Amino acid sequence: MQDLGLLTFLNAWENVAAAFGPRLSRHRTAARALLGDLGMEQLADSPATELSGGQRQRIAVARAAVKEPVLVLADEPTSGLAPKNANSVMSSLRSCAERGAAVLLVTHSAAVAEVCDQRYVLDGAKWLPSSIDTGFDVRNAGHTGRP
Repeated sequence: MQDLGLLTFLNAWENVAAAFGPRLSRHRTAARALLGDLGMEQLADSPATELSGGQRQRIAVARAAVKEPVLVLADEPTSGLAPKNANSVMSSLRSCAERGAAVLLVTHSAAVAEVCDQRYVLDGAKWLPSSIDTGFDVRNAGHTGRP
């Protein structure tokens, strides 16, 4: 699992609020609201060290979204998540995009790729649009390397 950069001495909402800097209590409401959107309202006060990998992953997504960034880089944001939680993560990333953020998402999941506005396939060292014109189908990419 990749390092999510959570601060182990903070709880869930404090990790989200930490995106703003050291004055965590000023951002408690926004942090808790985002955790609620990701189905984690009951776990907002839980120490990060006591949460599952999937729960920590959702905290990282909330922290990335809380400051309404112009760019979100998401490497396999739904990997290992239950479908309901994956949908919550994708909704959160969609909300970032609707607020004007560019969201660059990398995934091996056809279901996740299908909800993205634009899709590209990496073939060797080339990025190719995933469309009928190129003959590449994102659902087969990574499995055979070729359409």
